[in-house]
Amino acid sequence: SMHDPCYFFKKEGPAWCRVYLYVDDICTTRSRGPGGSQLRTDLFTNMKAQGVTIEDLGTESDYLRMKIVQGQDCITVSLSEYIEDAVTTYFTGGTHGHHSVPTDRAFVDHISELREARKVPSPKMLHAYQSITGSIGYATHTARPDNRFCHSGLSRCLAWPDDKMYELAERDLTYLKNTKDVVLTFRKTGEVKLEGSSDADFPAGPPTIGYEWHIANAAVSSKSEVMKSTALN
Repeated sequence: SMHDPCYFFKKEGPAWCRVYLYVDDICTTRSRGPGGSQLRTDLFTNMKAQGVTIEDLGTESDYLRMKIVQGQDCITVSLSEYIEDAVTTYFTGGTHGHHSVPTDRAFVDHISELREARKVPSPKMLHAYQSITGSIGYATHTARPDNRFCHSGLSRCLAWPDDKMYELAERDLTYLKNTKDVVLTFRKTGEVKLEGSSDADFPAGPPTIGYEWHIANAAVSSKSEVMKSTALN
């Protein structure tokens, strides 16, 4: 690909094969039928002929703690096991509360207060907050786009969290646990389209702008950040 040196694509008629490289790992996807299978076989045959040692680990079902299930009309991606492991790590005594939404109404106001105060916490608190926020971030950006607003807010306080912000991070992780069966679903469509939208918010604190891109009815990329200048809107 001209845009990503670790992505390769080959197409012969209706058959196609995609190759994704990460360090010394290779992940392939292909079209259904003998044509896609043959392209993949030819790829590995050529690599072995050049002296490359390849171990085929079989069909991908669990990659980086992602549970990937391919059906006839859709592909689902879930991180339920990863979320359960994170809960076990951060809630040694079990979770507290059963939240159906990731945060509360005072979330944005408290972020603004912390950004103004910029009070550096103890190293122990800083490490704990950054760790739990990082775990939430992996789950959010991999398979839980519904949680991106909350994680974006948590990330803005990585340098100066307080006890209240840590409680909000715990609440968010509890929300992910209570909704761990929510999956990212890519549905089969007649035509693959990349669709996006953007919006801006101007609360009492710093203005925020965000965008989100969809493919096959699933959110694949998004970002929310504080605007440096409202004139950029």
